[in-house]
Order: sequence, then C-alpha cells, then structure tokens
Amino acid sequence: MLRTACCALAFLASAAALSAQSITGTLTGAAGEPVSGALVTLLREDGTAARATVSRAAGQFALHASDTGRFRISVERPGFLPYRSDWFELGPETDLTRPFAVATEPSPIGAVRAAAGACTPGTTFGTAAALWQRATLSLGIMALAEEAELLDVIGVRYLRVLDTRGELQEGVIEQEPFAAHAVPYPAPPVSHLPGGGFVSIDSAGTLQYQLPTPAILLSPVFLQNHCIGGIVLDRQHADQVGLAIRPGNNGRGVGIEGVLWLDRGSAQVREVEFEYRDPARSLPRGARGEIGFRVGGEGVPQVSRWWVRVPREFETRYSLGITARSGSRLESGAFVFGKDDRPLEDPDGVFALLGQMFSIGPIVVEAERAQLLMSEGAQKQIRLDEIRGGPPTDAWDIVRTLRPNWIARAESPALAEGAAHGELVVYLDRMRLSTLNGDPDVRGYTSAEAALSQVPVAWIASIEYIPPIEAAAIYGLGHGYGVVVIRSRRQ
Repeated sequence: MLRTACCALAFLASAAALSAQSITGTLTGAAGEPVSGALVTLLREDGTAARATVSRAAGQFALHASDTGRFRISVERPGFLPYRSDWFELGPETDLTRPFAVATEPSPIGAVRAAAGACTPGTTFGTAAALWQRATLSLGIMALAEEAELLDVIGVRYLRVLDTRGELQEGVIEQEPFAAHAVPYPAPPVSHLPGGGFVSIDSAGTLQYQLPTPAILLSPVFLQNHCIGGIVLDRQHADQVGLAIRPGNNGRGVGIEGVLWLDRGSAQVREVEFEYRDPARSLPRGARGEIGFRVGGEGVPQVSRWWVRVPREFETRYSLGITARSGSRLESGAFVFGKDDRPLEDPDGVFALLGQMFSIGPIVVEAERAQLLMSEGAQKQIRLDEIRGGPPTDAWDIVRTLRPNWIARAESPALAEGAAHGELVVYLDRMRLSTLNGDPDVRGYTSAEAALSQVPVAWIASIEYIPPIEAAAIYGLGHGYGVVVIRSRRQ
C-alpha cells in the first residue's frame, strides 16, 4: 500500500491544480516544534488519497481537493510512527485553516544482520522488504518535493579530471552555478529504461551516463528490471543500513548495481552508490556514481550532491616503437549549498580541497585570464602566411612572438602550484618531441622551449594549440597545460 501511495505522489501533487476546496495548516510535535519534511496526504472517507504534499520548514502545508465531504490528513515521515487526524468537513469553496499536533514517537531501524537476498525483480522479502518500505517513504517525499517545486536550491555543477588512482589531475575544468526548484542532474525518462537503461548516446555519438533519481528508483519500470534484496553492513557506514540493488536477468539496457544506504536513527535515505552494468559489455568498465541526500533549507530532504566518474583509456605511441597506455577519470557532478553558501555535505572532501576553484580561486581566475587573451586575437592556430611574415628562426621564436599567451598560461604560478607538470607538451606531426630520463613520469620530459627550439622554420606548415580538456581526450594524461602540435611540410 505504501509503495502504491509513493508511486502515485506525482499524480496527487499535480491533479486538480485549480480546485474549489482547500486546507492549510501547520504541523507541530509534542513540544511545539515544527514538523517539516513529512508526507501529508488528504484522505477521503473510503481511504483513498485525494492530494499529497510535503510540509516545509515551519511545518506549513497546503492541500486542495476537487471534491467535497469528510476528510482527514495522514502524516508520515521517516523514523516516526504515522499520524492520522480527526475527520473534518470540506464544503463547496471552503478554505479551512487549522493546526495539527502530530505524534512524534520515534521508530528507528532496529538491529539487523547482513544477509544475501534472492534476485527476483519487483519482489522483496523479510527484513529487506521492511527496509525497502521505509526507503520508499523517504524517496517518495523527495520525489514529490521536486515534482511540486517545493524546493529552492542553489549550487554549482562541475567537471574535473582525476588520474587512475582517483587523485586530482587537472582541477575543475568547468563549473556552472544554478538556482532552481530541483537539483539539475541527468536522469533518463522512465519510458527509456527498458531499452536503453541508464546510458544513452546523443546525436554526436557521445555516451551520456544518467542517474537513478528518487522518482526513477520508485518507478515500476525500474523495479521490474532490478532486484532489491540483500542487507549490507559496512564499517564505513556504521550508522547506516544498506539495501543491495542489482539488475535482474531480464534487463536489456544498462542497469545499476550498488547499495542504497538508510540512516539507522532517522530511516532517511542518505546515499545511493552504484556502478553501471552493461549486459552487452560494450561500456568502459568501472563507470560509477553516487548520490547523497540531506535536509535542505526548506526543512525538506533533497539531493545534496551527486557525481559520476567515467574511465577513459588512451594509447600513446612514441618513437622507437614504444607504446604506453594511460588513463584518467572524467568526473561530472554537483553540490547543493545551504543557507551559509557551503555544501550541505562534502563527505569526500572534494569541495574542501577545491573550494577556491569553485569561486574566485587561482585556477578559475587564471583560466579566465587565458580566455581573455584568446579573445584579444590570440587564436589557436599559427598559419603558414603568419610564419613567413616574421623573422623567427625556429618554432620557439614563432610561438613566443606570435602567441605568447600559450606560454603565459602554462607558466602561470597559480596554475603550476602543486601540479605535477607545468609545461606545454609539443608534438611534431604525431611524434612527441621529448626525451625520457629513464623514467616514464611526465616530469622527465624536456621543456617546451627546448622541444620547440629543435624545429626550424623551414620544416613548419602550421602550429596549433590544443587546450587541456581536448588534449586529454586526444592524448591522455600528462597534458594538463595543453598541447602544441607542429604540422610539418613533409606531411
């Protein structure tokens, strides 16, 4: 019954937008404290739900009914016993306002044991079923709050590059602030799940990784293609209980496998950590993500952060037939801020580590400076007619004279601070102009000045600058300050 009610919340929130009868009120606990973040449902005499909403920070709520008669409200919130009010009348065009004293008897999650569960999509058993029922209430409240636009969220979306060990490689290479009624995250339409699942391909042929949002996790389509069974206990989540999620054998598209974590005391869903599972085995292995949930400024639980990490592998061929493989992880994500303009949570210390970069820190400032230099006529390519028109004798003189901003960006102290490598990387056609001092570490390569000085003007047809993010996609790791490609006349 609870699952049916949660899955119908979006309908109840949107039905009868222009209705003649309404009830507004406030919810308070035994000590007079406001009860926020609770599911408030308007029930008819036959037990069916007329409307549903979520109480906000001061405990206030508003419900509208399309019909008249006797009603009462039901109040449910994770970690507490449910409450039902006395009956009241809603006549034609009645606007009723009244307070409700809500029972606040806690109902925490008791002791449970770790256990494996059978994989039967759409069905849960035993203790796992009881935990999933609690999870549906928590997820349903968050889904309803987003659907009804009860939230006012601000935050920042970002993109950063990590190395294969998960350590910062290039800093925050993109960021975009947002202010909306819901957290912006990539999520597939429910109708897309049976065929394509959680990964799709856009018009440019790029893989788009999408998230299991609260509404998606509650959808019948998701439950028909995934198993929710085993109980997971973990020392790193000592105050939480996990529900294992994995794709069923009947799933055709890309599914998810992971753990949905509930707080033992409040029974709120705290996070979902997952990996993408592709039955066709055509996706890069190791793509994974995480969604966190916390109470926001309106007193309503909501998505507080999310990220998706996608592995990328590159093959670089050097002279003398040497081939090296390298990889990186591209992480996209978002933080939601509280009233103090700080993230609601930052369990991995990402924002603490990169906090300055998200506002006016040195990397962002320097990136803006480099962009300004580009906009002032410093383009990404030096053509043959420009090369012929000047006195330079080699590629270093050409770049230093005609495109000094390429060098200025790489030599920036703000950018180089704490970085493993502060040089442009130079290629002549497809060959990297560098030497290895017996060590494959990128810090062993010769300087950009030395490499460029090796190439005389007579060899050069054009010179092109490739920014860091494009360079990483083409050449792999070790190109955090961009690449200069010299195209020779012999090509």
